Amino acid sequence: MASIFARKRKNGSCWYVQYYVDGKVIQKRVGKSKKLAQQVAGEIEAKQERKDANMEPRDCDLRGFLAEYMECTRNTNSPNYHRRNQITVNNFLAFLDKKRPRIKQLTHLNLKLFEEYMFWRLKQKNR
Repeated sequence: MASIFARKRKNGSCWYVQYYVDGKVIQKRVGKSKKLAQQVAGEIEAKQERKDANMEPRDCDLRGFLAEYMECTRNTNSPNYHRRNQITVNNFLAFLDKKRPRIKQLTHLNLKLFEEYMFWRLKQKNR
């Protein structure tokens, strides 16, 4: 369970979140907003509950995940849909090989990467 508290400073109060991990007390400075501290405390509690229930997201190999995804689309969708999906996945993997060869795990993907991929594809089509 996480709790919040404030410490008075010269330039106003600063809010902290306190919680336990493996029996150790962790205190993190959040900022000057009590609402933000409450939100962070709620997120920490939710994360701890997911971990206790073995629902913590697991990282997996990106190529293995995409291969499994393609196998599912082969079995559940039309051949044309599967073919279009395969082209998209191949283009995305080619982008990763050329521009971001370090990205190997699913958790390394983010919105900025997908935007970069879209611009890369647009440049390819304009050639």
